[in-house]
Amino acid sequence: MMAAKGYTQGAAEAWIARKIGQASAPVKNETAYLRACLAQEAAPAPAPGAKAPAKKTAKKGKPATTAKAAPARVAKPYWRVRNHQVAEAVTASRGGEPHDQLAERLNVTTLAVDQCRAERDCVEGFAAVLAGEAPEEVAARFPRGHSAAQLLVEVQRYRDRERRRRAVAALRRGQSPQEVAEQSGADVDTVLTWRREADRRRRAGLAA
Repeated sequence: MMAAKGYTQGAAEAWIARKIGQASAPVKNETAYLRACLAQEAAPAPAPGAKAPAKKTAKKGKPATTAKAAPARVAKPYWRVRNHQVAEAVTASRGGEPHDQLAERLNVTTLAVDQCRAERDCVEGFAAVLAGEAPEEVAARFPRGHSAAQLLVEVQRYRDRERRRRAVAALRRGQSPQEVAEQSGADVDTVLTWRREADRRRRAGLAA
């Protein structure tokens, strides 16, 4: 075999002695060992710059760690309070439950409870005054909402907006400005101004 590869007898013996001497353990089967050495030398050399294949090593198990502590309870801001929580907060607040205790029970902030109650009082108070109830009585029944004076202002603003909306709708249906002015209690120039403003808002993509 060595002669077929161009080795002389002396060169072959020197190669055999070197390979056996380089073995990491005593060679029991010299023929098989030398055949393996020849096969290894006959293998094509790796391309320049090529990386040797990475050795596969068994993954080491991660050391056991202590369990993570449970996250602390974080109170939800008002905008994350669910609808049923809002209703419960308002009912309990009106029933006399302190807001700090109620906030702890619902896992929300005290400010959230305050806002829930105040907004509900404002809405229901506004509806009551709009229905004809006396502002003073309504403000006393909903103490966390608007005052009597503010309720009057809010109701008047709403009525003014509704009057303008009805006037513009009548003009768009084809009623004459004079008829619309008489129905709304405004003059002709005013109702025409309302129409122009509504048309401008509609063209701008806003609520007309």
